[in-house]
Amino acid sequence: MINVAIISGNQHIQKSLSLLVKTDPDLNIIKPEEIDVDKKVVLLVDTEIDDLEDCLRRFSGHVPIILYSHSKDFLDMSYLLNKYKVNFFNVYTKPECILNMIKEPFC
Repeated sequence: MINVAIISGNQHIQKSLSLLVKTDPDLNIIKPEEIDVDKKVVLLVDTEIDDLEDCLRRFSGHVPIILYSHSKDFLDMSYLLNKYKVNFFNVYTKPECILNMIKEPFC
């Protein structure tokens, strides 16, 4: 079982991503404050949160992080992707690709 925590200030995004994650029986939704770095955890982070870089600094060395962007602009993300070695998807990414991306670090 892989635990997935979602960080977003947007309730719609949290609900949509939660519903997607719940479609896979190998994935479990947890609250960000329940993250245990000794377990299988993936963090989905909305790029629109106010303290994005603080969040990346805090967790990037401990758990796999996947950034979510509301737009299709990848160029703005390249700095963060390279600096923190995180993955990325946007609103146009196919749901099955997102689920595969979540599972990838533990395959």
